[in-house]
Amino acid sequence: MNKLPNQLAVFMLFAALLFTACSDMNSTIDQEDLVNSEIQNVQNPVPQWVSQTPGNSITTANGITISATVPSTYCGTSFETTLLAGQNINAGTVIVSNNNHELSITYISTEDWSLHNTSLDIAVELSDIPVNRAGAPQIGLFNHKKSHDENTFQYTYTFKLEELGVEPGQQIFIAAHADIVHPEYGSEGAWGEGDRFTQIGTWAMYFTNTLQECVPEVEAKDFVMFTTDLFLEGNEATWLTGREHANQVCGNYAVDQGIDGNDFRIVYSTQDEDARDFIEYDASRGDRIFDRNNEQVGGEDIWAGEPVILPDLKSWTITATGLDGRFKAPLRGTLEIGSWPICQYCNKMFACASDTDYPFDPLESCWTGTRAVVCMGEL
Repeated sequence: MNKLPNQLAVFMLFAALLFTACSDMNSTIDQEDLVNSEIQNVQNPVPQWVSQTPGNSITTANGITISATVPSTYCGTSFETTLLAGQNINAGTVIVSNNNHELSITYISTEDWSLHNTSLDIAVELSDIPVNRAGAPQIGLFNHKKSHDENTFQYTYTFKLEELGVEPGQQIFIAAHADIVHPEYGSEGAWGEGDRFTQIGTWAMYFTNTLQECVPEVEAKDFVMFTTDLFLEGNEATWLTGREHANQVCGNYAVDQGIDGNDFRIVYSTQDEDARDFIEYDASRGDRIFDRNNEQVGGEDIWAGEPVILPDLKSWTITATGLDGRFKAPLRGTLEIGSWPICQYCNKMFACASDTDYPFDPLESCWTGTRAVVCMGEL
């Protein structure tokens, strides 16, 4: 008579123990994380420690060194997020990089957490990432998956932007999952840290990234700078009527003197025009300037305020330009300040330098005599 109640009690006790075991497993590893995993032996609890953030390289405790360097062919700043395991373990990094044609997503695990398999989904809209009715991601339906060999600590997925239907400047949604293994602590599911898919149930995450827009690399240029012979005088035929005419005179002088270069331009300012705006020189890209003797002049930036020394500067050379590359008025005189044409004996005065001055710190005023100008060309 008592056998049936006893058997029922044993069954209920077994069911309670089974439910408790499953609940303990869910407290650390969400079952959704194991959909695409071959790992079934989950050991709990996992120690609550935080691993180091990878730098240029990572050396694991068993002596394996891996590179964490983003290839130089990618543009702008790479995006990095933590490879988060078990909700609160920093187990590595996910790095997103792109150029005008390709996107790369790199998993890097640390502190001896190795990559067992990785699953990745990339979408233009969050709704395009496969989820179940509860909002949890369906890892088995992710578009990109890879099982890895033992002791794999880094893996990179590379995609053509055209195949993904995206382009630089566009935002994408990324769900990056991994099953990772530690020789001491067992296995864990990990996600690239970001926002949770749902606030209830699974802690699975996704993150967003705006693809970097690539600025074309501009090569530095070299220039030659020189002073012409004295030629500006009272004869109007020697006057420089405008910038185009002056540039032509500079080019002809360079040919006559055997000075290498092209696209020769006058280095000259007026009240309405700064010399620095009419030459192609750009210090920010590493441009250099040489004199006619092939000696570098002007340092890293000719307009940084340090005097430029030209060995062929003559008394008097008209530049009307200060150390910053902008217009500088004559220091003395009562005549009208000259602009175009550049002339002498024309009742106008111009800021000019002597052979003991600097071309871009003219200390004198010229309105008579025979004068020179400074020219510059690209090598």
